Amino acid sequence: MDISLENEAIRIFSLKESHLSILLRLYNKFEEFKFATGFVEKVDFKDICRIYAEAVNDKHSFFAGICPKDGSRIIGLIKGAVRGAVKKVLWINTLLVDTDFQNKGYGTMSLNLILEYFYNAFGIQDIFVSVIKSNAKGLNFWVNKGFKEIKGLRIIKNFDNLCHNVLIMHKIYYP
Repeated sequence: MDISLENEAIRIFSLKESHLSILLRLYNKFEEFKFATGFVEKVDFKDICRIYAEAVNDKHSFFAGICPKDGSRIIGLIKGAVRGAVKKVLWINTLLVDTDFQNKGYGTMSLNLILEYFYNAFGIQDIFVSVIKSNAKGLNFWVNKGFKEIKGLRIIKNFDNLCHNVLIMHKIYYP
């Protein structure tokens, strides 16, 4: 699914093969982004190609870069998918902003653009995310954006083979 969005400060655009080296750099900041990406060790180019291919080969998924409006560099990623045969919902799988650009509103602006786009394009109001409960920073972000816990799960995450409490969170978007 191709995406091209912007506001006064940022652009969000579908990632292309030419961006794979940037994806590799961000995914390899695993200490900072392990909860967002699901990786706790270095990934190689083959892993990035697989992650990218899975997203772009699913017509209901998007994998987008976040860039300041000046276009200087990709500072973050947002990845998700539209699901549901009858009632469409949006699942956001990944939202990350590089550490140098955090706490400057880029994550919030990105989320708002995505929610507005999927509401206007598909009438989607139900938005879901899953957050590992021990990810205090991520959990705080989603709660502050109006997401509420609807279900808790105890699952084995593939990134460290430990049991984690995972919260399924939901928000109804009203423009």
